Amino acid sequence: MLINPTKKSMPLFSALPQVADKAIAKQQAQADQFFSWHANYFTADRKKYVLLVNDLTYTPILLNNMNAQAKKTLDVSFISGIRMAFAIAGIKPEAVTAYLTQAGALQINAAFDRVTIGVLNEYLFQLSLFSEREPLKSDRVLQPEYLAYLSKIYISRLSKAKLYNSRGALKAAVAEFMADK
Repeated sequence: MLINPTKKSMPLFSALPQVADKAIAKQQAQADQFFSWHANYFTADRKKYVLLVNDLTYTPILLNNMNAQAKKTLDVSFISGIRMAFAIAGIKPEAVTAYLTQAGALQINAAFDRVTIGVLNEYLFQLSLFSEREPLKSDRVLQPEYLAYLSKIYISRLSKAKLYNSRGALKAAVAEFMADK
């Protein structure tokens, strides 16, 4: 599985293994977007929050308080975030386990997909609006109420004429993935 952080957020991912060849990793991510994620971070109340978005479904994962100590366990937090995001979408744990098995080990590349980065930025904007009503919980790494909120936001893809949310897109992608198994 590939994580493609923006240049700004790259230091947060320094504890994870880097890809050997960035060009090949980019081609793999473009060929199989379901196993590729883009990432960025923002700061609120002097804490860093990492936001990751799946390249195919735009499923968001929000991780809290990513400091020097927490970045050592970023991979574990990310996997927990995947499990939570899939559960919010109503996906069975067996399908999540199959996804994680197929995805393989985490590797870090560089951000390349401007559309996904645009969705990341839209989610960051929506988080700023939502956090005015319900402040971020700095005592938890995962933020389920924010994931649920972001997964309901409708996104438009240039390649598809209709609007959809990441929850529905994730369900469709997992159904297709499990049908191939």
